[in-house]
Amino acid sequence: ISGDEKTGISIMLMDEGLDTGPVLSITNVPISINDNVKSISQRLSKLSAEELTKTISIIQSIKERNGKLNELDLIQQDEINKVSTYARMITKQDYKIRWNKPALDLHRSIMGLYPNAYCMLNNKRVKISQSFPILNQSEFVINNKNYNLEESKYKDAEIGEVVDIKEYPGILV
Repeated sequence: ISGDEKTGISIMLMDEGLDTGPVLSITNVPISINDNVKSISQRLSKLSAEELTKTISIIQSIKERNGKLNELDLIQQDEINKVSTYARMITKQDYKIRWNKPALDLHRSIMGLYPNAYCMLNNKRVKISQSFPILNQSEFVINNKNYNLEESKYKDAEIGEVVDIKEYPGILV
């Protein structure tokens, strides 16, 4: 939602505090413009399993060799982040898309709130599961179909105005 270019996972040792234990490994993955929370979660889940398996093998190898876990290449939390940050809770109000924001912000919200983003259209709740931002282009392509934004119904539209509804790609705003 915030436009981060990457995300990732960390394998860390447990400590008394929240996210205060030393880190054994950090792995980052890029976030593509077409990712949603589900696709990222699936990638991170697979990556977590792979990295945890590797880390457990390293720990077992050290324990079998000499039992001294101080040989682990640990990264202290204060070396990674100077200040801990917490994300606020997402509320039901956050799921409602407000069309007065820039296209990229709207797209990030829709993809980040998947599958719960929605808007109201003619007093009906419309769930939005996917979006395609149109950024500084007079024409865009979705699944090999061209859409020309120079048509008058698109060109003079107000921000957030529904300009067309098609079977595919759906609602053009």
